[in-house]
Amino acid sequence: MPEDMLRFTISGGAAGLAVDVGLYPLDTIETRLQAAEGFMAAGGFRHLYRGLGSIALGAVPSYALFFCTYEKLKEVTGSKGAVGEALCATAGELISLLVVNPVEIIKQRAQAGRAHTLSAITKDIWAKHGLHGFYRGYFSLAAITVPFTFIQIPVWEALKREIQIVTKKDKCTPLESALSGMCGGCLASIFTMPMDVAKTRIMLSDSDMTLGQTMIQIRKNEGFSKLFAGVLPRTVYVAVGGFVFFTAYEYTLEFSKEWFTS
Repeated sequence: MPEDMLRFTISGGAAGLAVDVGLYPLDTIETRLQAAEGFMAAGGFRHLYRGLGSIALGAVPSYALFFCTYEKLKEVTGSKGAVGEALCATAGELISLLVVNPVEIIKQRAQAGRAHTLSAITKDIWAKHGLHGFYRGYFSLAAITVPFTFIQIPVWEALKREIQIVTKKDKCTPLESALSGMCGGCLASIFTMPMDVAKTRIMLSDSDMTLGQTMIQIRKNEGFSKLFAGVLPRTVYVAVGGFVFFTAYEYTLEFSKEWFTS
């Protein structure tokens, strides 16, 4: 693997692990707020780190795959504008979802108290649905994460370019990059919130309803406001997560560059 690709892989994996493990309790609260049985029935504020093992194992390869793909495609295609960056980010997201989807299903069932151990959840899914069970809701998840990434990454890149113009520097500091990523993430989360609620329902259930059908059912049976259940913890999660993620990513990139050249 070329040195630059190795750096992107290491940096993406390290940043993903930092944000997913560090902010896991907020993610658990959001999942339980979106559960059909209600927040308290799904676990309330108890055992907020339930299911952490799955996300810790999945964070490194999924984020590493995303950034390795994204940065390599940018290099190959010469993409520097918003559209090109959005398309490269979309490709990276679709590839990383091959790891993310099984992890998300196991994690969310653990968070909602569907079983006490990750192995029990894994065995139950395999016994009932086989390999297909681990990819339930793949297109629903893609329908959320792809638009999210399609918005966040170009906004992150665009804000960094604007900062460089204003400050007349060749490169943003890690702090400036982190703030740019945080803004992009918050904007993206607003547009994808209803889809995120529907995605959680699909992953927690055994039905084969589509994302659109699930959103319609939630609005009809529980009201429009339920489509924004968990919007506060998700916004906080995305804001803080974006800041932590891009800070870790940029610092790891700088550190790895120094390490490889030393």
